[in-house]
Amino acid sequence: MYCPNCGTKNNYYHRYCFLCGTCLVSDDKQAQGEHENPEDELGSLEDFYDTGHDEAEVTKKIDEDAFFSDMGSAGFDFSYEDPDEPKADDDAFDLQETLPLRRYKKDTVKKGNGAQKLLKASLVILLCVLTGLLIYIGYTELWGKNGQLSVSNSLDLNYDIKDIVQDGESGKKITFYSTKGSRIIVTGDLEQDLSYELPVVNGKAELILLSTDFLTQDHEIIDGQFNITLNIKVRADGYKDRFDKVTLKMPVPYAPLTIIQPSDGEAVVDTFNYKLIIKVRPGSEVFIDDNSYTHMVDDEGNLAVLLEVPDLSELTYTLRVVLPGYADNEKTIKLKRRQMEIPLLIDQDVPITATEDWVEISGTTDPQAALSSSLPTMEEPAVDPETGRFVIKVKATRSGYTPLILTAKVEGKEDSVLELVIDRAIDESQYTRTAWAPDYDSLKAHENLHNGQCFLFTGVIKDLDSTGVKDILIVNTGTEDNEKLIHVDYYGARSFTLGQEVRIFGNRWGNKDDIPYILAKYIYPNN
Repeated sequence: MYCPNCGTKNNYYHRYCFLCGTCLVSDDKQAQGEHENPEDELGSLEDFYDTGHDEAEVTKKIDEDAFFSDMGSAGFDFSYEDPDEPKADDDAFDLQETLPLRRYKKDTVKKGNGAQKLLKASLVILLCVLTGLLIYIGYTELWGKNGQLSVSNSLDLNYDIKDIVQDGESGKKITFYSTKGSRIIVTGDLEQDLSYELPVVNGKAELILLSTDFLTQDHEIIDGQFNITLNIKVRADGYKDRFDKVTLKMPVPYAPLTIIQPSDGEAVVDTFNYKLIIKVRPGSEVFIDDNSYTHMVDDEGNLAVLLEVPDLSELTYTLRVVLPGYADNEKTIKLKRRQMEIPLLIDQDVPITATEDWVEISGTTDPQAALSSSLPTMEEPAVDPETGRFVIKVKATRSGYTPLILTAKVEGKEDSVLELVIDRAIDESQYTRTAWAPDYDSLKAHENLHNGQCFLFTGVIKDLDSTGVKDILIVNTGTEDNEKLIHVDYYGARSFTLGQEVRIFGNRWGNKDDIPYILAKYIYPNN
């Protein structure tokens, strides 16, 4: 229905105008005393509502006098009677029932919209925080502190290990393969072990480790080997370091010891003494049957010592070399007395030193033996028929070395032969000054030419052997295309190696195996 006062459309159940509060039912239907002053009621309603809303939502205020005069002149009947409305004189004025609180409902909607906006803003903030957190996590995980890409599994590493021998020392050769790595750092598991940094070239890096690179006293030795653990670090720009470990079984490094004579660890001895020659690392301690010979080792690590050889069929000596950083090296040598059907032994050491032309030699043989000498004798050798003791004097006039061969004969038995050397003492400088320059072809062609004369030869060692008493050298005094070989027996203590160039001062005594035979008194390296 429409309000007779302001013309506002109201619902059929409203008793009062929604806008102006005018009673919409007849006067006789209105309860007595209720809302007698609609204008006052309208004023109270205007105070109740918030007039701050947009004027588009509220009906404009109308000049009441003009409105009502127009309405009156039109002759409208503003009375309205709702047939469904119960008629009761005592119905109270219900503001909420008669006036729909549209302004109140709109305020409620606006408050709801504010909550939604707050919720949306909270969600946006939460999403921003989560996004920032994810970015931070991604940065810290995918990028290092210095902007390096964190791909710990991206650096590849493979390796293989081979056994090697280098400079006489056993060891391992490790080859590392990495297509992305630029350098590899290798450190030992112990603090005192060595450390290496290897550049990776064409995807490969090599490392050679010798047993001597590690201190044996710091590693447990099991079955002649000790375990070495290496820490491997692969590095490359743009990658995190890759770590790995390698375990090696390294052979134990024993203190260096080379037995020059006897070279095969055994020797047959004709006299009561045997010259042992060994080479060790300078600074080593040397023990023979627990007796120290360290003081006899020269600056180059050479040791020559005469060992006593009693009248036994076989004798064993134990050599032990001690050097810091190495395991003790122990070796044994066996010396055997020459087994002769006819015993023949002398009392002197070889070479037999002499100062006179006539040299006395004593020894023992079979009481029934007959002795003979390759050198002139003062008288016929006499042998005691009971003890076999003998004394023989031979003539050796040449300065330096002169060979002597003693032979014992007994009818029905094999002859016994001793090859001996007599050394006529002479000053070294005087001896070397008397040396002649050799004519090799003449010496080779004439076996007895210039026997006993001192010569100087220069050449390269082609072959090397030892009998325990002397060194046997085959020396080429010519060229590779035109060899001129000589046979040299040396009774000194100096050590030699194949291919070494030497100067030889010695006495020529015929030929042996069709080449000149030289008894060398002095041999020097030819630097």
